[in-house]
Amino acid sequence: MYRLLIASALLGGVATMPARADDRVTISYDRASLVTADGRQALERRVARAVIRVCGDARVTGSLVTNPAVRKCRAEAEAAVRPQIERAVAQALRPAEVASIDKGR
Repeated sequence: MYRLLIASALLGGVATMPARADDRVTISYDRASLVTADGRQALERRVARAVIRVCGDARVTGSLVTNPAVRKCRAEAEAAVRPQIERAVAQALRPAEVASIDKGR
């Protein structure tokens, strides 16, 4: 099992965002699941839910207007986690390395 980390603290946080217990989320995943498009999409959905949990909902209650601080947090969180996702997918798609012992024959 492998993990991705989304943390508002890593992003410098957002000053207008209230302190939350969920300011750091770890997402576990199975590398083998990332080999398929469905598995990668499932990870993307889990990341999107985690970003919302960390940063909050961008909609202002009772309004169609969105909270700019939450939008900024979400954009920064998504940008911070993107390299982790790309690295995990690349590792999952890389052919397995097979070790061999050359005994000089």
